[in-house]
Amino acid sequence: MKARRITAKLIATPEEQAALLTLLERERNQLVESGASETPLGRALWAATDGISAALEAHARRRAGILNLASSKAR
Repeated sequence: MKARRITAKLIATPEEQAALLTLLERERNQLVESGASETPLGRALWAATDGISAALEAHARRRAGILNLASSKAR
């Protein structure tokens, strides 16, 4: 099956965002401990956790006025 890209807009306070990331990490870690990290759910949790973490880091960099030209995509 072909992988699909899912996008969502998250409107939350920084505390709520941190709580969401903590929840996803906890669920991901439970799947790792149970040996189910390679299931579709496990892979989805890994992707969600990585995606939210990267988005939060990018948002923090933008707010701080820091540019990361190495990760910019040329169009």
